[in-house]
Amino acid sequence: MVMKKEDLILNTIVFKEYLDRGLVQKDLLELAHSLGVRRVEIRREFIQDLAGELQSIREKADQLGIQLFYSVNEDFIVEAAINPLLPQLREEASILGAPFVKLNTGDASKISIETLAKLLPDLQEGVGVRVENNQTPGHASLKNCSLTMQKIKEANLPLSFVFDTGNWAWLGESPLRAEEVLGDYTSYLHCKNYQKTDQGIGVTSLFKGEIDILAMLTRFKDVDLIALEYPCPIDTLKADIAKLVGEF
Repeated sequence: MVMKKEDLILNTIVFKEYLDRGLVQKDLLELAHSLGVRRVEIRREFIQDLAGELQSIREKADQLGIQLFYSVNEDFIVEAAINPLLPQLREEASILGAPFVKLNTGDASKISIETLAKLLPDLQEGVGVRVENNQTPGHASLKNCSLTMQKIKEANLPLSFVFDTGNWAWLGESPLRAEEVLGDYTSYLHCKNYQKTDQGIGVTSLFKGEIDILAMLTRFKDVDLIALEYPCPIDTLKADIAKLVGEF
C-alpha cells in the first residue's frame, strides 16, 4: 500500500506544543498545510467558542484546501441510550464539512439492539458516526469494544470502528489481540506508539515504541483513513510523516 502525504490525517493533538502556547486550532491549519498535509482532525475539547470557531475553522480550511474531520471526547452510548448530544454533535461536524463524528464507545452492556436500531433512519444520510477505543477503564476494554460493535452490527447501523493502536496498552490490553478481534469492524486507524518504563507508559514517536506500526497497518484490510494522534515535537512529526509515506 502506498500512503500519500495528502491522504494522511493529522489530529490536532500532534501540535500540542503550539496549543499550549495559546494558538487555536484554526492557526494550526497553516502549519499542517506547510507539512504537505491536506487532512486535519479537529478536537472538540480544544474549541473555546463553538459558535464562532467552527465556522472560522471551516473557512480557513476551505481557503487552504484542507478536508476536516471531527473528534469528540464524548461517549456514543450513555447509560442504556444513545448520547442525547448526538444530533448537536453531528450538526457541528456538518459545519466543519466533516464526513462523520468520531466518538468514544461508552458502555455497551445495557443498551438494547432495538434502541440502537432506532438511530438507523437518521444515519442513512448526512454526517456519519464512528466509535473509538479511548483510555477509559471498562468502556475501552476489548470486551466492551467488541460488544459495542457486535450490537451495532446486529442493529444494522452503518457505523464502523476507529482503532487506536496505542490506547490498549494503557488498559493492559494486547494491541495484537485487539487487532484480531476488531480488525473486521475497523475502517479508520488512529496511530500512536508507546513505551513501558519504570515511570509507567509513555507515548513515543511512531516508529520507536513497542508496536511494529508498519506491520500492523498492513494487516488492516478495510481501512480507508489513517491519522497520527500523539503529541510530539515538530521535528519528530516531520520525521514520522516522512517515514510513513516513504515505507507504507
